[in-house]
Amino acid sequence: MKIRSLAGLLVLVSALGTASGAAAATNRIHGTIVAVDARKHEAQIHHDPFAAMPMAMTMVVSVPKASDLAKLRKGTVIDADVDTSKDPWVLSNVTVVGKTKK
Repeated sequence: MKIRSLAGLLVLVSALGTASGAAAATNRIHGTIVAVDARKHEAQIHHDPFAAMPMAMTMVVSVPKASDLAKLRKGTVIDADVDTSKDPWVLSNVTVVGKTKK
């Protein structure tokens, strides 16, 4: 009986570890849109450092939801969720917070 309980506990701990690892792949980011390719549902963003990427950089992200993609224009400053477990990273829950000054 003790072996079954131990095995059940190990399965539970493993499942919890997997669930928490999946949650860690989504981060909130802040950045400026550099370019948008609506046909490919992609955007290029220059983002500030965040937990999964401790340096600012410019990169291409996927934007699968049309409602999020419609908010993006060159120069738009946004906050958004980014799923770093996908390649390219997936942007969602976009909030426009401003525009860059010209």
